[in-house]
Amino acid sequence: MSKSPGVDAILKQLSVEFRESCEDSLVIVDNALTRLMDGSGDWDEDFPEVLRRIHSIKGGGGTFGFPAITMIAHALEDYIETAGTVGSEHLPAIQVYCDTIRDIADTGVNPGDSETTEILRALPVSGSVAVNAITTEQKTREIGFLLVLPKGLQRRIIGEELASCGFRVSLAETALQAIEIALANPPDIFAASRFNEDMTGIELARVFKAIDALSDAKFLLMTSADETDPKTLGLSNDARVARKGDKFTEDMTNHLIEWGVFGDIRT
Repeated sequence: MSKSPGVDAILKQLSVEFRESCEDSLVIVDNALTRLMDGSGDWDEDFPEVLRRIHSIKGGGGTFGFPAITMIAHALEDYIETAGTVGSEHLPAIQVYCDTIRDIADTGVNPGDSETTEILRALPVSGSVAVNAITTEQKTREIGFLLVLPKGLQRRIIGEELASCGFRVSLAETALQAIEIALANPPDIFAASRFNEDMTGIELARVFKAIDALSDAKFLLMTSADETDPKTLGLSNDARVARKGDKFTEDMTNHLIEWGVFGDIRT
């Protein structure tokens, strides 16, 4: 009677099958991108297929031993969401993300934490360096901004605005997802609503402060309340508060300039 395969053998086989499936999906994505770039494709058919394939890859990466692939696929979805209307000018950057995923799948080895961070930071950002939303003579540099909001119109508008200012924008739907993303690619700034599905923005700020790798990140609390004093809200003195609504852009702009994000953020 044949012996049943061990757990390690099963996991190894599943990993191989994921890599093969990943490669198959990337071939389909490559073909779709090529058609869109040369004008022979249909944006209404080809681009949704690209999105579906990338989302599928994102879901399988961490499950089958390639969390870096999941993070890159997530970053690609963030790139697309914050790009606004995606056009042919964005396709070469999307191809870079896909090629990066393929490189990892081909090697069969998930990069370590520090290498994953380097890979994520080397990926293209969706916005230009032109500062559209903020009037300032200072020059921006690449700054990681983690936005913690449920997916929807508000997140898309804020994300696009931040990307247009040259930020490297990462998006998280929950506080726990924000922690996972931040550990893989520590942000310079993170913003969260006062009330979230799994924990409050204030609690999330305390978690970041307690983690050495994240403790220096600047925190912006987004709230509908009138109270804007960090100390009164139980936040550290270096945190800032932006009121949702008509005052939001003004508040956020003032805090970003105060933090020196168009020069040296470490003030």
